[in-house]
Amino acid sequence: MKIFYDEAGRIRSWASQGETPAGLHVAEIPDGIDPLGLGYVDGELVELPPEPEALAREARARRAALLAASDWTQVADAPVESSAWAAYRQALRDIPDQPGFPENINWPAKPE
Repeated sequence: MKIFYDEAGRIRSWASQGETPAGLHVAEIPDGIDPLGLGYVDGELVELPPEPEALAREARARRAALLAASDWTQVADAPVESSAWAAYRQALRDIPDQPGFPENINWPAKPE
């Protein structure tokens, strides 16, 4: 099987035959290997860390889920300390502004 990878070694596609896409390099790997999530560096298949864009998408999806799960806390008659929940929700919204985003995220603690 042929893999097509970029300068960083990230495998962008694979096929049993075909032309090399523009801007990519080609290498042959044994059949039966699933290259999904792997890279090709110095002639070896290796695990690469996720791309920052993928980490950011995952973090934003988690943040959206946490916000949605806490929407109920902001209604007027919710039996919770609304200011603590409001601060938590604001901290969730501020996550993309953290200096380490998306690799190092300090997730806020949910109020009790």
